[in-house]
Amino acid sequence: MDLNEFLWHAKRGHGDCILAMMQGNILYYKDIVKKVFLNNYAFLINDEYRSSFACKLISFYNEDKYFLNILWRKIKRTKFEDYYTFDYLINNLFFLLRRNKECNYEKKFIHLLKKNLNKDIFTENENNSICSLISLIFDLNINIPINEIITQHYANFMNSNLDLSNIEYYYQISFAKKNNILNSLNKDIVKDFNMLLECISNNSSFNKLLPFIVNNITSNYFKLLLDLLSNNNIDSSSKTNILKIIFYSKKRDSKTINKLIEIIDKSTQNQKNIIIEILLEVKSKKLLSKLFQKELEDSFVIRLLINNYNQDYYEEIHNKILKLRINYNNSNYWFEVETDLIKYFSKKNIDERLLTDLKFFFKNGLSSTNRYKTALILKRYNMLDDNEIKSLKYDANYKIRNKFKKI
Repeated sequence: MDLNEFLWHAKRGHGDCILAMMQGNILYYKDIVKKVFLNNYAFLINDEYRSSFACKLISFYNEDKYFLNILWRKIKRTKFEDYYTFDYLINNLFFLLRRNKECNYEKKFIHLLKKNLNKDIFTENENNSICSLISLIFDLNINIPINEIITQHYANFMNSNLDLSNIEYYYQISFAKKNNILNSLNKDIVKDFNMLLECISNNSSFNKLLPFIVNNITSNYFKLLLDLLSNNNIDSSSKTNILKIIFYSKKRDSKTINKLIEIIDKSTQNQKNIIIEILLEVKSKKLLSKLFQKELEDSFVIRLLINNYNQDYYEEIHNKILKLRINYNNSNYWFEVETDLIKYFSKKNIDERLLTDLKFFFKNGLSSTNRYKTALILKRYNMLDDNEIKSLKYDANYKIRNKFKKI
């Protein structure tokens, strides 16, 4: 396997990389292994299991101290706002410190934590990164006075929005709370349409109140919001928030669907994505006929055809899937197509020709989580050869390894 092939497989978490290392030419791959170790190539942040995979690759070199040093330097350079990278690096650190218990990182962790707690305002990503660091400290039983550090933070920054509720929930602990208390939920918001519109126009308050609005909005106000979608004077942000209410609401009917089809051409890409997810829940030939009169992206056409499948659609689906570009920015929405194709195979009666397209994603997809699901389906239909099964025994995803280790 050449270096480009090795990196290609490593980005997908394929066991082919482990098999290549087991053949003994580990020095040939060292620069690529280091690259994989210091960079997160998972498509999703959670449930991709790439850290255990990376740490398995570096274990062939018996140079944990070296890899610990370059890892810590990368962690110090990584901003907490970059949660995608930071969480991966912290997970790598967990695996290395777990097998190198004599390494003392207490002072380093305290300095890193305090440095990033030295302010009032935290983004969601920063909150998540802080939680990752605290989780590492707890999971490794490192003797650091976390409660004392957090209490001091809240004392120093009275208006802090630091949110450690995930840590409190998972580790069954309680931190001293900051002094500022959020205003109680304003229940009048679903009784006064002007108040509702004001909330919809304010993203900060809207996102917090969205569950309450969805569960308590009246049918009359829901219809008024639906009519507003055709109003050219409504700003784009408010239109997006109205679509979020519609997406989560149980008040949708045929009028709602028709309205969404009507406005889809006049919507931003983000708004289209919300509309698409709503329309995909509807099974209707009449709906398909209306939608196919619109300018639709290939990924949306594929998903519509899969969700309203009959065998006459196969060639169109197959040809469009082969044109999808699988990349990290998901520009063609390949991940959503793959996910819908996986769901299709939960049906009783399926078109087995679509297994070929499922295998396309199995080989090329970037999500380890979805590969687990595709591997199980392909195994069920005897669509995996001996080499693929051998590779799956060393896959990044431990669920895949457990399923195939005895085969």
